Amino acid sequence: MNPPIPLGYCTIIPTDSPGTCCSGCQEHLDPGVLARLTQAEERLLWQRERVKREQWHGEIAGIDRILDLLRAEQTAAETAR
Repeated sequence: MNPPIPLGYCTIIPTDSPGTCCSGCQEHLDPGVLARLTQAEERLLWQRERVKREQWHGEIAGIDRILDLLRAEQTAAETAR
């Protein structure tokens, strides 16, 4: 059996869209991906609240962009399950 492949790292069919991978990759998706994405989201939300209090507006925009990408990965991981 092939080892799990992280979401979005297809070596068979390259993809330009975050959170997409071929059906072969989806069959070998690491089951811990969704839990790690959820943990990362929680940390980013905590960090966003902190930078909001400090009024670091550029940081807020950066975190929001990362959250958007992370949530796209979560959706793809949930769909692949």
